[in-house]
Amino acid sequence: MTQALQELDRINRQDNIKAIEALKNQGIKFITPSRDQMAEWTATATKASQELINAENLPKAPADKVTALLEQYRKTNNSHGRTRSIGTDPPIINIKMIR
Repeated sequence: MTQALQELDRINRQDNIKAIEALKNQGIKFITPSRDQMAEWTATATKASQELINAENLPKAPADKVTALLEQYRKTNNSHGRTRSIGTDPPIINIKMIR
């Protein structure tokens, strides 16, 4: 089972690389946001989530559970604040890991 999942992961990564290349071929440009841009994005996302909870469009308990799980994952994987590359070497796109 583990080997099958690893193979699926490998295939998915190849598909992602091909999809990114297709987007680039259509003129889409990939950027790495600055720290200030990421801070602004994080603040906006946090505010939007809270507004959804306040309007009762997003249940608070599941939202809190997801947030806690993400924080736990990020602590365990030491990914908070780091950039992770996706694609080939050199990386096709950088994604800023956010909290």
